[in-house]
Amino acid sequence: MGSAAIINNDMDTRPELTPWLASVFVAPAYTPVFIVSVCTNAQESLSGV
Repeated sequence: MGSAAIINNDMDTRPELTPWLASVFVAPAYTPVFIVSVCTNAQESLSGV
């Protein structure tokens, strides 16, 4: 279906912008917007954001 990662930051010049949602992948068969939303919500829950 898909995957995503949460990382501390991705910009050496803006370390205060944290956490970052990174490396988002959604298989072509699951690209509707609601699937991306589900992945984002799951990552937020797992990271404690």
